[in-house]
Amino acid sequence: NWDVYDVGKQFWTLTVHPSNSEVLFGGDLAKGVFKSQDHGQTWTELNNGINAVIIYDVDVDPNDRNHLLAATAAGVYEKQGDGAWIGTSYFPQTFAFSVAFDPMGDGSTYYAGTQGWLAKTINSGQDWVYSTPELPYNFVTDIAVDPNGANVFITTRAASGGGSVYKITNPQTLDLVGPVKSDSSAFNVVVIDPNNPDHIFAGSGDHLGAKVLGNLYESMDGGGSWSLSGLTNVIVNALLIDTRDS
Repeated sequence: NWDVYDVGKQFWTLTVHPSNSEVLFGGDLAKGVFKSQDHGQTWTELNNGINAVIIYDVDVDPNDRNHLLAATAAGVYEKQGDGAWIGTSYFPQTFAFSVAFDPMGDGSTYYAGTQGWLAKTINSGQDWVYSTPELPYNFVTDIAVDPNGANVFITTRAASGGGSVYKITNPQTLDLVGPVKSDSSAFNVVVIDPNNPDHIFAGSGDHLGAKVLGNLYESMDGGGSWSLSGLTNVIVNALLIDTRDS
């Protein structure tokens, strides 16, 4: 059964705490970041220091549950413990649409998806490197890093319509491979099976502007080939894999 809570928020993104499923983080379309400690029944504003109201993504450091990232209309923000949010990016197009920690890093290494590039820092935003080649007029909508940090997948939304999945096999140079999969609608999400890094899911569909239905695609060989998963003609915005049964 589903429990439904009318909390008066317009969440673009929801993130579940990796070690406590009662704790959720929500990114609102107009009011910033919120935190719930009761599985979504009540929410507390978490915006000290953040200079943005549109939140596209939130990630929790898998090695430090009190360390957060937020992708916002004003770029990337980082929060340590009870401290205030600190802006850590200076992207050419300002916006950050997605963020992800490197699970093998010390917390200072993380990725951000912006317009035209996947960006990476190894020193909490003091310096950034960008993927090549550039993807003009494409927005990096999601990032998935495999548990060993060896491969990275990103999804994109093209301004002219459609979207793609790309793979990065060298996280040091950020050279893009692909697209390894494309669709006539935007790709919104990509997830790597935590028990098998060659098992990938990617979901498409466009809910911005004119609605365009998409599909859920699955790869069993690290993105080399893809098949329909059985979930078709839908808009797939988010995915979670049960680590106990993947």
